[in-house]
Order: sequence, then C-alpha cells, then structure tokens
Amino acid sequence: MKSAAVGILFCSSFLWAGSPQTPSELVITNVNVVDIRYGGIEPNVTVIVKDSVIDAVAKFALINSGPQVRVINAEGKYLIPGLWVLHARLVRDATSKGRSPLALYLVNGVTGLLDPDGVEEKCAATQLDWPSPEIAKPGPTLHADLGTVEYEAIGGVNESDVAGVPGAWLHLELQALVKGGLTPLQALQAVTYNAALYMAKLDKYGVIERAHIADMVLLEKNPLDDIRNTETIAAVVLRGTYFSRADLDAVRARAQQEADQSLNAVKAPSLKVEGLKAAE
Repeated sequence: MKSAAVGILFCSSFLWAGSPQTPSELVITNVNVVDIRYGGIEPNVTVIVKDSVIDAVAKFALINSGPQVRVINAEGKYLIPGLWVLHARLVRDATSKGRSPLALYLVNGVTGLLDPDGVEEKCAATQLDWPSPEIAKPGPTLHADLGTVEYEAIGGVNESDVAGVPGAWLHLELQALVKGGLTPLQALQAVTYNAALYMAKLDKYGVIERAHIADMVLLEKNPLDDIRNTETIAAVVLRGTYFSRADLDAVRARAQQEADQSLNAVKAPSLKVEGLKAAE
C-alpha cells in the first residue's frame, strides 16, 4: 500500500512539472496541520485544494493525477491558516508604490488585511509576480463574542506605528503576546481564528477545514513549541496558488528593486539642481 501511494504521488508530480498549464488542484501530503480551534497537531495529513477552496483534510485520500494537479510533499513541516492584519492602512495606488507593500505582506505569511478605510472587498491576487492578500472592509462583526485580551492586542495594532517590512512586525507582536503571558496557540488564534470570528467570516477564513478559502502558511518548525517559528516560512498558499520559498524570495527581490528605483527617481532631480549651482 505504501509503495502504491508513492507511485501515485510521483506520477502526479512528474506530469505537472512538464506542463505549461496552471494547476487547478493542489495536494499537500504528509503535513502536520495545526488545529487552530482546539490546539494540538494532526500529523501526516493530506490537504486537497480545488479551485481555491479546501476540498478535503484527511489522513487518507485518493489523489488525482494529471497536468492540472500539483503535489507537494510537506513531510516534517507544519501548516497553519493564513495570518490576518486587522488594522492595515493601505496605499491607494495601483502603481508599484501600492503593489510592493501588498506583495511583501504575503512574503511574511499575511494572506488577509482588514482595511478600516476600505469601501470594497477584494479577493487575493495570485499572480506569481505581484501577489496581494485578501482585502476586507469594515462591516458587521462578532466582536462582543470574543472578549479576549490577545485579540484586542493584535487588532489594535496600526501598521504605521511599527517600522519595518509590511507583515514582518506581526511576528514580533505575536512574540510580545507570548512574553506577556499568552500561549503560542492563543497568540496564533488572535490573527487567524479570532480574526475571522471578529469579521464574521469564520465560514471562509481562520481555520484549515473543508469548504474554507485555501489561504495557508507552511512552516519549517512547530509554532506551538515556539511562537518564533511563525517566521520559518517554507511556502504560502493563497487561494490555492502555491508560492514556494523561492517564489517568495523572488517577490521580495522585485519589491526591493522597485523601491530602489523609486528612491533613485526622487533623488535624481535634486542632484541635477545641485550640479547646476556648482557650475555657476
């Protein structure tokens, strides 16, 4: 039975690798799923994603083969729901000035943003060159049902109050919450399960369960052992699209390149003026 399963996985991976088509089905095998509702780890699980939605989370599953299936062997790794930032002040600019920060959120495992000034919701953009997280707008919430200190600590953070790369500071906030007395599970719940509950969107986000949007983060190490392990990002799944570590590094490099170009464009006029003054 074991050898037969390996044969199916090999066939699926081989067929996908040789195809120019974008896979519509993602299969993550042998992964340790973090139970974000109740705590604990579900080891050696298979997660199947079809058309951006989680179709199955099971110990045993039939795996399709063909060019539309991508199979990832995540043995030894840990899968958590995508992280949410609930007080994101976004740059409203369609140029690189606006898209670079959004892409960098994804690099840091943030798959969703609640924009307090937002007037419309946007689904995540899954292009490999310039991806962007889910964007939610303010609306009806279940805030009264929470009453948890850990949620309030995360939900009140304003991106503009913390220096650094978009999304990177969220990991520091999680570490601060644990230092303040919360468990790693409680800290994680604040930016996943409780965040979705607050937005009245637990039917879509916040957990790794069937029929939920496939926004997930694959980690090298167990975040329940040490909350700092949320920074060991091996890959991010955004609406079923798999961004490997290499993909994320490429996104970071493009964002840095555009930031450098923008900085040079700002500096260029002042250098020209200084040159004219020197000539006089």
